[in-house]
This record gives sequence, C-alpha cells and structure tokens, in this order.
Amino acid sequence: MSKNKYNYLRGSKHKYKCNLMQFDGNAKPNPGALSGGVIIMTPKVSEYRTPVYEYGFYKKGVYDNNESEFYAIFKGLEYALENDIYDLVIEGDSFLVVDSIINSKNLRKPYSDYLEKIQVYLPIFNTFAIRHINRDRNSEADNLARISFLYKKNFETRYFE
Repeated sequence: MSKNKYNYLRGSKHKYKCNLMQFDGNAKPNPGALSGGVIIMTPKVSEYRTPVYEYGFYKKGVYDNNESEFYAIFKGLEYALENDIYDLVIEGDSFLVVDSIINSKNLRKPYSDYLEKIQVYLPIFNTFAIRHINRDRNSEADNLARISFLYKKNFETRYFE
C-alpha cells in the first residue's frame, strides 16, 4: 500500500471530482459498545471540500477497536449509497481496514464478515478509491464517533450544497 496515494479499486474518476468520505471507529469494553463517525464531503471546488453529511452511530455489545473501524466504513458506504453517491474516495486511520480492503486479506471473524459485506458494495460504485491517513488528519470523523459514544445515540447532519 503506497503512502498517501489513493488505491483505486473501481473506476478512475479523478479524486477531486469524487465525494470524499472519512471514517473512524471507537470501542470501549465498559460499557460494552462501539461508536463510529462518518463525514462525506463534496467533490473539490476551487481549493475546498465542504461537508454534505455527517453520521454518528452507537451500538451496544462487546467489540474491539478494529471491529468498530470495520463497522464504521461499512455504515459509511451504506450511507453513501442511500444518498446516491457513487463516486467516492475514502480515507481512514485504520491501517488494518484499509489494507484489508485493498488486498482482500483473509481475516478472522468478525472482521471477515464486515470485509465480505464491503466487497458486496464495491461493484455498485462507479469510482471507489481508498487510502490510509494519519490519525491527526481524521479528527472530524473521530469527533463524530466520540460524540455518538458520549451520548449513546445515532445522529446525522445534512448540509445544503
């Protein structure tokens, strides 16, 4: 996996002409729960991308951080498709998730279950590209995951384009 370069798994539409999705997950053993955050931004206009959707979710159960990251990207892809977004570049700070999607790795359960679900969605997208980013570049998605965990609620924000 090349550093800072998008790995295109579907299509070839330029990254600036696609919506950008960032995801992050969060899990705590006490109370047993996971949360996640997804932000979807517009294609790049001039120098900027602006938020279109923010989505935070909370789910009770015993999970680890890796599972929360897989769940976050899965929910983000689901959310993008529900909102008719078919050209997507994705960024996340979970090396395991990004590398597993790029290389179709064999994983243990429950990660393999999420990877299978993600792979079912891939052919639906016209453009699907993904890359690993540093944690400090993923702060917006991380904040959404933290808010969702703090309030133990699902929420969404839709911005006008």
